Amino acid sequence: SVESRYEAQPALRASFQRVQPYLGLVALLSLLVASVGVAQIVAAWLAQTVKDTAILRCLGMSPRELLALYLGHVLVLGLLGSAIGASVGAFAPWAIARAQPMMLPPELLSAGFDWLVVARAFALGVLVPVLFSLPALLAVHRVPPGRVLRTDAEPLPVPRRVQALALAAAILALVGATYLQTEAWDITLAFSAGFAALAGVNALVAQGLVRSLDGLRSASLPAWLWHGAAALRRPGSAALGSMVALGLGTTVVLSMQLLQDTLDRDLAAALPRDAPSLFLLDVQPDQWPELERLARAAGATRTDSVPVTMARLTAIDGSTVDKLVKQRTRDMNTRSQWVLTREQRITWGAQLPPDNRLVEGALWTRPDVSEVSIEQNFARDLGVKLGSVLDFDLQGVPLSFTVTSVRTVEWRSFAANFFLVVEPGVLEEAPHVRLGTVRIAQERERALQDTLASTFPNITVLRVRDLAERALAVLQQAALAVRVLGGFALVTGIAILVGAVAASGTRRVREAAVLRALGVGRAQIARLLAVEFALRGGVAGVLGAGGAYGLTYACSRFVLELEARPDWRACVVALAVVMALAVAGGLLASARALFVLPISVLRRPL
Repeated sequence: SVESRYEAQPALRASFQRVQPYLGLVALLSLLVASVGVAQIVAAWLAQTVKDTAILRCLGMSPRELLALYLGHVLVLGLLGSAIGASVGAFAPWAIARAQPMMLPPELLSAGFDWLVVARAFALGVLVPVLFSLPALLAVHRVPPGRVLRTDAEPLPVPRRVQALALAAAILALVGATYLQTEAWDITLAFSAGFAALAGVNALVAQGLVRSLDGLRSASLPAWLWHGAAALRRPGSAALGSMVALGLGTTVVLSMQLLQDTLDRDLAAALPRDAPSLFLLDVQPDQWPELERLARAAGATRTDSVPVTMARLTAIDGSTVDKLVKQRTRDMNTRSQWVLTREQRITWGAQLPPDNRLVEGALWTRPDVSEVSIEQNFARDLGVKLGSVLDFDLQGVPLSFTVTSVRTVEWRSFAANFFLVVEPGVLEEAPHVRLGTVRIAQERERALQDTLASTFPNITVLRVRDLAERALAVLQQAALAVRVLGGFALVTGIAILVGAVAASGTRRVREAAVLRALGVGRAQIARLLAVEFALRGGVAGVLGAGGAYGLTYACSRFVLELEARPDWRACVVALAVVMALAVAGGLLASARALFVLPISVLRRPL
């Protein structure tokens, strides 16, 4: 028979099923980062059109009509951008499969073109940025008609009802988009709250760092550095939004890189020096002496074997497995259903393996019952405790065991370990096979494998080193997919920075013209701008690197329980890269300001 990953054990099936919404959330994060940036660009754009807005107010347009007018601008751009994005995304899998056939599963392409997925992506691309822009669009309410004649006219208040509706629309966009990606309310609420908290912390820290620049005195800093710092505080700079968006993108990409690196190092360290090289399955008891002799002759330095028998669990403390499965089906506990119905592998022995540690009870001290020692996590999944009675069916023979001890197992030792260990003297006569382990030099593994395959065709040989390398390759491939999707968040942050700079292009052109008229050369202006963008990128890099390190440390330490810590040097590299990208993107968006003739700008009316 052939089993694919869809017929794997429930724990593996659940892991595979979590991949799709997880990657979907990473992709959604790029859209949310872009939406935050769109809101900031809209705010910068409206700041440049205050005079036009005031003229329209004088001509009789109400704030509601102006809101609809500017919202229409944002909606048209959202429609165009989402149409392009949905088209590219629809055909990207075929392009990737053509370039790298092993990166995508065949069933993804054989399923055909899914218009529903494209339509959902298009709708998300339009609605989320537009709804996120509503709070920024409320600036039209604050423009007084008198601004046409008086530049110092006091801004008007925004009705609280309008503010509440705009905020509710942004929250609805966040929660609704997340639910469409996950279709699970617990994940939706957790992700929405996490994104809001992360964005809020980034915004508060960025705002605090920018405000701290007010305490800098121009006399204590070089002119170019003071000018760049002051540029972050000027009205309409959209510095806060671009730094938050770029920081979020950095957090996504860097946290994935740090987590992958931590997993790689932990996996490399998890293979002990004395770990077995080969696992031998389905060894018949009478085959082991000859197999051990062949392994020793081939150069093996260590050989071990343990007996294994197979049995089905039938009841726990008098409650049948069928009854327990029905109960847990109602509770939607898939793993606990599987541990009840799986075929249990049981071993026996006078002592526990050296990497097992008792945490409750004692070993083989009760003469009145048949004792079994159970692994701690397995006991929790089964719902048993000390004194529980486990009934088994061993090939038609009923057996009962009492749980007299609970133990922990160091699974990363790669030794032969089991969930259930029975006291000696009970199962020796039961039909069983042996599980063997062999320690041998790497260059001799394949030769021994060939010898065992020809001598004992019934034995399955597993090479631990190959399995570890395959596991590492799978992790690296999954991490590549996440980093590619996370890279969109970083690119989005750079695009937002460029957009914010472009939205204030008129003001920058005039500032550059004034500086040119005062005798400042293009190279000096470019240096002033580079300092401003480097500071933006530096603040975003600090936010992103700090957030990524904290998230990775918490995830690896408390969720994955890894010993290895994230590499802080990657954070330093990320900070430098983000600063360089911010400078390059900002100068590219400001190129027109560097080459315009001062006279052509200064003659224009304000």
